[in-house]
Amino acid sequence: MRVNTVNAIYDRYAAMGMSNRDIWRRCIYPRFGIAERTFYNYLKRAGEYTA
Repeated sequence: MRVNTVNAIYDRYAAMGMSNRDIWRRCIYPRFGIAERTFYNYLKRAGEYTA
């Protein structure tokens, strides 16, 4: 699901030390076109959805 994909991308880049805003701006927004607030809502929902 989309939430899981966003969280997987976040986990990968956060482990490298990239800030949340940079992850959203460089990786999430260009691919998914979601607002920063939506990005943070997805992060809060991590683990709620399992495939």
